[in-house]
Amino acid sequence: MKNHNSVLKFFPLALGATFLIIGCESKPKTDEPAYRESTLRDPAVPTATEVAFARMAASGARDDAMLFSQHFDDGKLNSLGRDKIDRILSVLPKGATARLYINLPEGDTTDALMIATEDYLADAGIAPEKIFVGQGTNPGALRDTTDSIAARKALRDGGASSDQGPSSIGVGIDIGK
Repeated sequence: MKNHNSVLKFFPLALGATFLIIGCESKPKTDEPAYRESTLRDPAVPTATEVAFARMAASGARDDAMLFSQHFDDGKLNSLGRDKIDRILSVLPKGATARLYINLPEGDTTDALMIATEDYLADAGIAPEKIFVGQGTNPGALRDTTDSIAARKALRDGGASSDQGPSSIGVGIDIGK
């Protein structure tokens, strides 16, 4: 019994000394250059979330494929318009036709904006025969509720729709069939 009591008295001292020794060495030294370099991320390398958001924004721009008055200043594409087109082009399959619509009333101004858009696409390396700039609302961006309701009924009933849809990938990109 005597040996057991002496071990119990010594154990807290040994445990305390161990924590002091380990505790003092386990704290990171945040002022050391090696620590700072290992915890900072390179801002030039996008995170996975940033990449995902950029892809979603590009897909949304492609599906919409419409430019409005806020995309132009003084008859030229502004930075917002150029950014939208650049996003569309980033998800445009190789060899696909770039289809954009200027959603403004017809007129001389709209014609000039269409030409400015075609010029920007050509400067971006899109072949002239692969550029389509139309006026008005993108017809591919409009959804017929009849088709959506029929598709939901087919899914609910366990069947599949026989309609294979248009011969394009996404809205605003015509790849032909």
